[in-house]
Amino acid sequence: MVFWILLLIVVGLILSAVIGGSRIASNNRKQPKIERIGEVVDKRVDWTEGSSSKTFYLTCEFENNERKETSVSNDKYGLL
Repeated sequence: MVFWILLLIVVGLILSAVIGGSRIASNNRKQPKIERIGEVVDKRVDWTEGSSSKTFYLTCEFENNERKETSVSNDKYGLL
C-alpha cells in the first residue's frame, strides 16, 4: 500500500514538472524577439568538478551599457 502511494507521488511530481516546463517554454515562444546591437565582453565556462558536462556563457554589452549573460552551445561559444 505504501509503495503505491509513493509511486503516485513520484509520478505526480514528474508530471507536474513536465507540464510546468512545457507551459514556460510555450510562454517563451510567444514572446517577440528583440534584436539589439551589442558587443561580446566576456566568455566563461561552468562545469562541476568530476563531471564532463559544461555550460558555456557569453556576456554582451548593449548600446545603453546594459549587460546580459546568456548560455550558448559549444560551437557558438568557440565562434564568438
